[in-house]
Amino acid sequence: MADAHGSAIGKYRIIELVGEGVMGVVYRAQDSVLDRTVAIKVMNDSIARQEVLRKRFLHEAQAAGSLQHPNVVCIYDFGEVDGHLFIAMEFVHGVDGRSQHNCDLLWRQVFARRLNISRRFVFDRLRRFPGS
Repeated sequence: MADAHGSAIGKYRIIELVGEGVMGVVYRAQDSVLDRTVAIKVMNDSIARQEVLRKRFLHEAQAAGSLQHPNVVCIYDFGEVDGHLFIAMEFVHGVDGRSQHNCDLLWRQVFARRLNISRRFVFDRLRRFPGS
């Protein structure tokens, strides 16, 4: 179901693929009833046939749905349509997790290099001017 542009899962019309993982795919979709953009996470068919993983997916929806925090997306809906398990949630514009991680890693590397340069500068200054 990775290439589902234009198709629908229940009341959600798929707009574009946002990301893929081991458990499933995430799409940007339009809620046709409430006319809002949502992220819809759809479990892979092969995973959905395994009862333990179905329960895990349900637990994820329930756990996230019970939280209210500015750093946690709102869960709007959970269900199964034509054998496809899904979680519909708030769509957040921005950088995906992998890109954010790479960006954070880059800044940590820049910080480490600058810290290393600063340490060398201080060490060199103490070596040249021992009493200062």
